[in-house]
Amino acid sequence: MFHEGPCGNIYSIEGQFISEMDGNGPFVTRNPEEALVYFLPFSVVRMVGFVFVYERGSLDRQFLPNITSDYIQVISAKYPYWNRTHGADHFMLSCHDWAPYATIGQPVFKNLIRVLCNANSSEGFFPTRDVPLPEFNMGHKLPVPVVDPSPLSAKTMLAFFAGGNHGVVRKILFKEWKDKDQQVQIFEYLPKGLNYGEFLRKTKYCLCPSGYEVASPRITESILAGCIPVPISDSYVLPFSDVLDWTQFSVPIPVSRIPEIKEILSGIPESTYLKLQANVLKVQRHFAVNRPAKRFDVMHMLLHSIWLRRLNLGLEDVCKIGSYYSDRSSYLTAMPGVNRSYIEMEKRLKIWIYREGEPPIFHDGSSMGVYSIEGHFIQEVDKQWLPFITSDPEQALLYFLHFSVQRMRRFVTSKAGVVALHRMWAVISDYVQVIANKYPYWNSTNGADHFMVAYHDWVSTICHCKQELVKSLIRVLCGANILEGFNPRKDAPLPEFYFRYRLPRAIRTATPPSSKRVLAFFAGGNHGSVRKFLFEEWDGKDPQIQIFQRLPIGQSYKEHMMNTKYYH
Repeated sequence: MFHEGPCGNIYSIEGQFISEMDGNGPFVTRNPEEALVYFLPFSVVRMVGFVFVYERGSLDRQFLPNITSDYIQVISAKYPYWNRTHGADHFMLSCHDWAPYATIGQPVFKNLIRVLCNANSSEGFFPTRDVPLPEFNMGHKLPVPVVDPSPLSAKTMLAFFAGGNHGVVRKILFKEWKDKDQQVQIFEYLPKGLNYGEFLRKTKYCLCPSGYEVASPRITESILAGCIPVPISDSYVLPFSDVLDWTQFSVPIPVSRIPEIKEILSGIPESTYLKLQANVLKVQRHFAVNRPAKRFDVMHMLLHSIWLRRLNLGLEDVCKIGSYYSDRSSYLTAMPGVNRSYIEMEKRLKIWIYREGEPPIFHDGSSMGVYSIEGHFIQEVDKQWLPFITSDPEQALLYFLHFSVQRMRRFVTSKAGVVALHRMWAVISDYVQVIANKYPYWNSTNGADHFMVAYHDWVSTICHCKQELVKSLIRVLCGANILEGFNPRKDAPLPEFYFRYRLPRAIRTATPPSSKRVLAFFAGGNHGSVRKFLFEEWDGKDPQIQIFQRLPIGQSYKEHMMNTKYYH
């Protein structure tokens, strides 16, 4: 049940991964003090095979959490690592349908990273913590990708599926399409003499409906055969969806639209189909099973997904982590909500600065006024005060574009309107062309590892002018408006400051609640739809909610803030 698992059936990825981890792969360490994640090498498939006793009318699965919780008691009593993080840097992996029952309802497992084939978001799978595991149906040998699929002219079918008629999704699929249309061929089991692999090669789209559970090996079979997968499910979290855009190489269809399968698929233009198929061939390597594992294959992609969860996961008891990272213990204790990812950033992050361009538009920015945070960040990076700056671009993980949108607005154009926006965009696009022609880094990722920092209100509009060029660029913006193209998965919000003559200082000793005589306060210009609404509703209406367009002479803005409970 431990350190071993199945390697040649529908659950085979579980055994293959356990075997890979028990070897001497490049990510495995024999020193637990060096480890960033800890693997629990139990096999749920083997637990079910060796412990479960079937009784008619009963599917009692309590034996699973009994075994796994006992295992945790053993390792937590013997080693300090589980207790140090409450299991938040530990992970398990299983492809069995019952795998969620090994941890569900057990408080001890609430932080554990679970790598599961049964990645059902409606049954307790948490995509921000758990990892979807691709399902394979391996025989006596590892699956081999088809790198040269049949040409479009040889694809005689629109869609194909063959598999058991079990589960709600498949019952709907069979009811709607079995024996109904020659272009959408649905089989419960292929008749004798017909070859499953040949059908995969002769169809344009391979249907991948959920069965008893959400996952299906049809997805990996389709991809490795060079066929465009059509996942049919409502709550399946697709594998590697945090880094792979499935809309670029598959056609997901919700269960409610099963009757429209032919209409949806036949309506896809040939040019789109060819692009989807080309992308299927590109992602094949991420679903290839190699022993030993290779770069970018399914084993390494799983470890990458675990790594991402490990970086982004906030730990419950940071003071305990502080004792582990002794050089950061006082810092962590002072900030009990910090993520361990900050520690990893300090260890690994390297930024390279492009030196092209001259002040005042490049390598400079305003340090006072409402746009000041833009200038301060640029100066901080340019003077290399940050410990993350590297002089070797080959070591860099990020590349900084050193221009100031506020300075462009001031020096490139003195007028507003479309002409001004196009002039400012011309500066940005010319700059990108210069660095792309001179260095290989922008072109190698289409700018996905480059970032800019800007406060000015116009920056979203400027970048929207030529969306294609900067679509992958990381934009750090004060104008973090999702209605105007700000993408929270790619872009980063920038806090806004109004520096006057010196840097702002935090007030360590707050006014006691008994001295706060006003419930809410705001003072500022009456511009924008939100503020107009605020002034219309509250200006001069209630002494407990004090709204000012301009503070009366003699009144202190700071005093108002100190004497109010809430600040608009």
